[in-house]
Amino acid sequence: MKRILKSGFIVLLLSLSLFLGFSVYSQDVSPADNGLLPFFGLAFPLLLWINVILLVFLFIRKKVSLIIPLVALVYAWPSFNNYYQLTSKTEFTEADIAEIKLLTYNVRIFDANENIGGDIKDEIFSMISKIDANILCFQEFYYAEKKGVFDTKSVLVDDLDFKDSHENFTHHMRGGLHAGVATFSKLPIINRGVISFESDYSNSCIYTDILIGADTVRVYNSHLSSIRFQKEDYNRMKATKGNVNTSEENIQGYKRIFGLLNVAYEKRAVQLKKVLDHVYGCPYPVVLAGDFNDTPVSYCYALTRKYLTDSFVESGFGVGNTYIGDFPSFRIDYIFHSDEIESADYRTLSNELSDHYPVYAKLRVKH
Repeated sequence: MKRILKSGFIVLLLSLSLFLGFSVYSQDVSPADNGLLPFFGLAFPLLLWINVILLVFLFIRKKVSLIIPLVALVYAWPSFNNYYQLTSKTEFTEADIAEIKLLTYNVRIFDANENIGGDIKDEIFSMISKIDANILCFQEFYYAEKKGVFDTKSVLVDDLDFKDSHENFTHHMRGGLHAGVATFSKLPIINRGVISFESDYSNSCIYTDILIGADTVRVYNSHLSSIRFQKEDYNRMKATKGNVNTSEENIQGYKRIFGLLNVAYEKRAVQLKKVLDHVYGCPYPVVLAGDFNDTPVSYCYALTRKYLTDSFVESGFGVGNTYIGDFPSFRIDYIFHSDEIESADYRTLSNELSDHYPVYAKLRVKH
């Protein structure tokens, strides 16, 4: 019996270490080629800490089998750095160089549907007024053409001094109401463009060429495909936290959730490839910000990191989770930049006014 238990434990160790390896490997495989691997990537934090606990336990017990989780953790170490930062860079070493102070924020249309009075909107603008930002990248930005209905753009331009802007609205509603991505700048905008996504017309990316001192920097503001969960999906996930129900109805519900995740993974891979193709051809230093809807252990993140630096990795601290909705918390909002740019003072702000936290960083062109 003891031998069986020992063999079973070794199988468990191997399985959990292998699953961690799969999660890391998922970054190298397009979701279109393998629909299962992205889910291992999604489980990376859980698998990582399970293997850490197993390693500590086996070390205390002085078991040779500790080599199994140890090998898996060594393999996972580079991905660990994408999730957790133990040091930060709060300031640039040289002063008096023009800086971009960028805030990216999925504002969830300022809760306009639930909060007609605009209290959430007013709180968000109050927060922005206290942040020393000169460029704002919004996703799910809400705009009413008629002044006084639900003022957003006019407040940013007239009251908060973001005189230049670039918007691309993909949702158009009755009464002159629109939603989409928008970039606002206190610095001069000299060019604007849009990257549309054929795989999902409700999402898009805009690029804005901005003068910063003597330099031109192109700021991409991207919102990649959402999962499109419905209320029933969130309710099922909430119920699962306390009790796993294996009824036929729930099984079908779980299949639907995994199906939605798979479709979104594939869409984002196609969308990001189109954005990065555009980035490759850009003649200026680049900042790529926005809501990617993908974690730091994912195909989309790894593809971006091949060419751009993650400002969180360069100058952030801690975990940096940005999503605070009903789905488990992850870092899915990013500020990337090209090699000609450096970052400092990366922060995830703790304002719970949307289902995302706002993300802030200072950036400047190296000279």
